[in-house]
Amino acid sequence: MNRALLLKWKWRILMERQAIWSKFLEFRYRKPRLIVQATKDVTSNFEDAIWWRDVISNDLILDRFEEGFPGCVKSIIRNGKNILFWHSVWLGDHALHVKFPELYDISTRKLCSVSEVRQVVDGSVFWDLDFLFAADSNVIAAPSASDLHSGDGLVSVLLQLHAVNLQHLRDCLIQSNHGQTEEEDQHIRNLNSSGLYSVSSITSLVGNSKDRAWNNNLIKQLEVIWNTNLPIRIKLFAWRVLTDKLPVKEILIQRGVSNFPSVGCVFCSNHQENSNHLFFDCYISKEIWDKVLAWLGIESNLSFLDLLSFDAIQLKVKKVKVKDRINVIWVATLWSLWTMRNAVIFQDKLFSFDEVFYNILFLSWRWLSLSHSLVVANFYKWFKNPLNCI
Repeated sequence: MNRALLLKWKWRILMERQAIWSKFLEFRYRKPRLIVQATKDVTSNFEDAIWWRDVISNDLILDRFEEGFPGCVKSIIRNGKNILFWHSVWLGDHALHVKFPELYDISTRKLCSVSEVRQVVDGSVFWDLDFLFAADSNVIAAPSASDLHSGDGLVSVLLQLHAVNLQHLRDCLIQSNHGQTEEEDQHIRNLNSSGLYSVSSITSLVGNSKDRAWNNNLIKQLEVIWNTNLPIRIKLFAWRVLTDKLPVKEILIQRGVSNFPSVGCVFCSNHQENSNHLFFDCYISKEIWDKVLAWLGIESNLSFLDLLSFDAIQLKVKKVKVKDRINVIWVATLWSLWTMRNAVIFQDKLFSFDEVFYNILFLSWRWLSLSHSLVVANFYKWFKNPLNCI
């Protein structure tokens, strides 16, 4: 539902041009109606509002709408100022970056509007394709004989390929017969016959997209975590670990944040910090997992991939009733490592193996006790033999 509502904002930005909030967005972000039509090559700044970053990063990537949100919108060209040349669906049934991926890759103006490419000279429409590419690009004109018979053979093939694609693009534009007018561009939703945005229809599509974006094993783990008796913030934390959404250094760098002294793992400093390394592959984290598994009476011969989910640990437990509780201990281990990681970074704290292990024992005991999942709720007995307490 949240994703559908964010997509609704994209639609409103396209359609409600006279609203006060729309004018504010235009003042703050310059060309918001063009930005929301791009599926890639659009990056947000750290100074941008969180809401705006969420809106432009949210999209529909489905089998039927592999072009995302722009692929669900049919653009009717008028003045061309609010239609992206490469990303919007205005010429045929697909965006031009899908039809001509090679040309799109070498274009230096991937986010230009149609009006910037379409020129009117003496009442005739002229498509200025030179504008799309660097001034010295060899794809602007067909390669000369010297180009084709000198140099690397692969370069010659690429030049020929680009020349053919460019001519094909030019022919499509000429045949489109889109004249110049000062009327506003129009956008129609092609998800339903009404041409209007329906939150309910998008909600069902977004729900179905989960099956395509995540494999069945991950979906099962997410459902187990969500149905487990844990504090809501811990559920959200585990959800973000499984979907690789935690703000670790690798993710922060991708978002344009780099104001930290080192990009390395705070535990070992031998690897760039990402979720998989921090929680499962770092040799210090592995020592923690070995200690937890030994506490549970499980042989510590699980691989990195085994630790990525609680399924492999559950298979090692012989007591059937205990298996459903293993996921709580798994989450407690991740949370304890995460809080220690934050303490090292933000409080200049030294890593304490014993503190991490004690927190795992205490948190798992507390969460299971609050959910009345323990037969014996004595912490000392839990510390000595956890499997007999469940």
